[in-house]
Order: sequence, then structure tokens, then C-alpha cells
Amino acid sequence: MVITGFLAYSFNKYKWHVSLLNQVEQWCQNFIWTSDILKKGITTVNWATICSPLEDGGLKIINLHHENNAYLLKLSWNFAYSIRPWSLVLKARVLKSKYEFRMVLDPHLFGLELISFILLYLIILLGLLVQVLLLIYGMINDVLLLL
Repeated sequence: MVITGFLAYSFNKYKWHVSLLNQVEQWCQNFIWTSDILKKGITTVNWATICSPLEDGGLKIINLHHENNAYLLKLSWNFAYSIRPWSLVLKARVLKSKYEFRMVLDPHLFGLELISFILLYLIILLGLLVQVLLLIYGMINDVLLLL
């Protein structure tokens, strides 16, 4: 359903309360059975069956509780194992006081991420240098044509 696509961003950032997830799922169920989110209809198929894949007779609707938990687990993993600036700042502020967190800079930790960043930076600088050289070359040609 489209509603689960809209909720994906929010799930990626926040933990939704169970009652709110239940209310949104109730609206989805009402819409499927009656075409109106506020009107409750008679259910003829179990909601777990509706959330199952098409091959199993379901409609492949994503369970919002599972999706919210999956996004939060992904965020937790990124927090724990990432070397991105947001993760490092949070680790330094939150974990330092509770768990004596010390940043250990292992050269293998950066790996390809640092190398790819440096290469991208060098490519951008090279592109700017080429643009400046072409501009200077064009100015020299204009001056020579005037002479």
C-alpha cells in the first residue's frame, strides 16, 4: 500500500508508539474492507494472511510493527558500527559518560570508504583545475586574436 511508503521515512528516524501503529493498521484494514478508513467493515480474511506474500494468498501488505522495528534495527546498527560524523558525535556524547567509550582509530576501519572519499575529492579538484585551465586558454586565445 502507498501508506507504508510514506511511513518509511518516519520509521527510519523514530520509534512509533504501539497504539499509533495499531491505529494506522486499523485504518488500512478499514480501507481494504470498506473503502473508508473511518468505517469498520466485516473482515473475511485474517490480517496476517493479508500481510503475507502474493504466492501465499496475501496482498503483500507490510506489517507496520515489523517494518518499524526493522528500520530501528538498521539505525541502531549504523549507530554502532558506522564511522560517519553523526555516529561519532553521538557515540562521544552518549556512550562516553555511561560506558567509557574511547575512539580507537584503526586504519582498517576506514578502508574503502576513506579511499573513495579521497578519490572523489581529488576528481573534483582535478575537474576544477581543468575548468580553470580551459578558461585561461580561452582568454589567451582571445588576446592573440586581437593582436
